[in-house]
Amino acid sequence: MDEQTASDTRSRILTTARELFAEQGYEQTSVRQIAVRLDVSKATVLYHFSSKVQILATLVTPMLDDAKAVLDAAEKLEPDEARWVVVTGLLDGILENLPLLGIFDGWWLMREPLLRRVVDQNTRTIEIIAGPGAGLRERVRASAVLALLARPAMHNRDAPVEDVRREVLDAARQLFDDGGDRDDERAGTAAPGEGEVGRAPRGRRGRRTVMTGERVARARRMYAAGTHTVDEIARATGVSRATLYRHLNEVVSGQQYSETI
Repeated sequence: MDEQTASDTRSRILTTARELFAEQGYEQTSVRQIAVRLDVSKATVLYHFSSKVQILATLVTPMLDDAKAVLDAAEKLEPDEARWVVVTGLLDGILENLPLLGIFDGWWLMREPLLRRVVDQNTRTIEIIAGPGAGLRERVRASAVLALLARPAMHNRDAPVEDVRREVLDAARQLFDDGGDRDDERAGTAAPGEGEVGRAPRGRRGRRTVMTGERVARARRMYAAGTHTVDEIARATGVSRATLYRHLNEVVSGQQYSETI
């Protein structure tokens, strides 16, 4: 078997295994079934891959590599921006790999080093989303966002991808922003003034920062440039549209906002 033929056969095995895993599940798929669909012998499949677990690990590795690249890039950014780079980057990767993500019954059978990598990358993801110095509130919400990225996409495969993406991102933003606005309303307090933005009230540990001075300044710069939509500025600053409008209104009092500002 020449090198090109071996490479082609290996690629065909991976493609076929991916299809079968997605159709009937990892546990229900045998190496023999992969061979039958490919019209090759079982020995041929095992020549290229020592086991079904190795096939799964080979399929998963590129997705983990892409996720690591997102995390590496995010760690070079400011915390507020890093959070949403991670959320959007991982979500896009998930949407591109939905058939593979449906094989949850086989993930935990992967070789220990690769399984450890999955756990470690999930830990990094939560740390970046939660932000530096995160309290229990932020860590819990970051964990919820991580779960939110995959599950809704998997359970709504018939819906348009862009619609699913929009709704998942909106739900993630609400976890980190709108929940805090509701806390203010329940407590009967107004949003913090400009000089108080980003400060947690004394005696209340773990309170989420609603809109830091840095976020306000960045939002205003993007507003002044006139090249970003409301949604784009909200995503970049990590706040809801309502919070964004409130702070921009300090600059443009009385003006009516349009979708492009």
